[in-house]
Amino acid sequence: MDWHFVGRAEHLERIRSRLAEREPDPLVVVGEPGIGRTSVVRKALASLDPGRDALLEVRPGGHEPFSSLRHLLPSGAARPAGRDAVREVADAVRALAAGRRPVLLADDAHLADHETMLVLQHLNRHAGAFLLLTHPIPAPRPGGGDPVDCLRYERGIQTVRLPPLSVDEVGAVLARLMEGPVRSATTEALHAATAGNPGLLHDIVVRQELRGRMVRDGGRWRLADAPPAEGPALTCRGVAHLLAAVARAWESLALDQVEDLCRLAAWSGAGGEVALVKAAVHLLRGRAAEAFAALDGRWEGSGGNHGGGAGVGAVLDRGGAGSGAVLERGAAGAGVGPDDPHPLLLRAMCLAFGRQDPAEADAFLAAAAAASPHRERLHAYRGWLLAVAGRASDAADVLAGLTLQRDRHAALFAHAAEAIGHLELGRGAAAVAHLRRALVLAEADRAVLPWMAPYLRAYLIDALLLAGRITEATSLAGEFHAAAPDCGWKVAVAMAALTAAARTDDAPVS
Repeated sequence: MDWHFVGRAEHLERIRSRLAEREPDPLVVVGEPGIGRTSVVRKALASLDPGRDALLEVRPGGHEPFSSLRHLLPSGAARPAGRDAVREVADAVRALAAGRRPVLLADDAHLADHETMLVLQHLNRHAGAFLLLTHPIPAPRPGGGDPVDCLRYERGIQTVRLPPLSVDEVGAVLARLMEGPVRSATTEALHAATAGNPGLLHDIVVRQELRGRMVRDGGRWRLADAPPAEGPALTCRGVAHLLAAVARAWESLALDQVEDLCRLAAWSGAGGEVALVKAAVHLLRGRAAEAFAALDGRWEGSGGNHGGGAGVGAVLDRGGAGSGAVLERGAAGAGVGPDDPHPLLLRAMCLAFGRQDPAEADAFLAAAAAASPHRERLHAYRGWLLAVAGRASDAADVLAGLTLQRDRHAALFAHAAEAIGHLELGRGAAAVAHLRRALVLAEADRAVLPWMAPYLRAYLIDALLLAGRITEATSLAGEFHAAAPDCGWKVAVAMAALTAAARTDDAPVS
């Protein structure tokens, strides 16, 4: 499949047009590593007329003078030196063209030695040579300096910049690979994971054998739910792009894309890094068992030093250990414990909303708080979960001793709990005040808890209506209920369904 040139027709044509000129000025093809500079240049040069043009390649070979041209110079000859060295080497290279126009290709020209670039400059100025260079952006070079600088102000020099592939172009690549349409969320996930970089896309499509990891669903291909046997891992750079894409998709609540990115991460050996996001998405979609499995996999796969084979969910299923034992065992691995409150919140949410057992969730967080430097935050989590479960009195008792002066995250959940308590009592105006404060804090925490702001916004609409502030409520609901991109309306609905399931039978229902 010749997909390496998708989206490159214009760039190929620019190179070929310059090559067809009688006395072309230098051309530099630039782009980030993996963007396809070499492939595009060699594709364009395939149409070279050998009767008119002589292709001569520069091969970066060190920092010694003329080392990048050593393979073109007579073997055993002394290295030219002195004022006329550049001209002498240029004459020797020109002679190889045997009367034809020299076409000098310098792939990764930033790695060539400075004297070689002066030779190319001389040949362009005095022998009509066409210089075709590729150059990465950025261009790291040990020792500093860039030999291409000597050409930057040559007359007529032009730059062809190769951009990343667009989402549509990635879709075209995937459609050719699969011989059929691919689900848009899968296309968007692969584009996000690679930032449209053809080299990184090649790693996933070819090295990860993507074709064998796709299933047809409703006439379109998507990533399989259960990955096959582990395949070759991505490069470190590829994994870094992938994890950054997961973070962006999670922050924007693009849940379909998040799930596909998490599958790619699992296949690339980075499943542990995305386990919390994966568990949160499962929970938001009502898949409590899968959420527990993702959390257990994170703890069990994080180094094997937490003593024991079963995860926390399995322990609770068996009923053989209390929350204290669970915390002690889990805290020994993966940083899940006193120094990492967020995974504990997520597990408590799985217990309260997924397993519909807010009492166990409360006990779990209480045990965690006893040994944690983040005591106030964990008690704020407790207060919120208790308020959601309809246990307003218990929530008030938990929140009563909190100062909330140093922990913004704790303040977020405390204000959310207070607002729910006021709503239960029909105090719309008081709830609005707490929700406004909580929303400011939630927006600041969007990267970690992107679901919190839309969840609170739905409550705010209800509180405004209860307070008789109809115009404000209508304005806020107008954009929110329209499910505009990234507004989080679907997530708010999902959170409402989860929290409703957690309410105790004897709790008052608003």
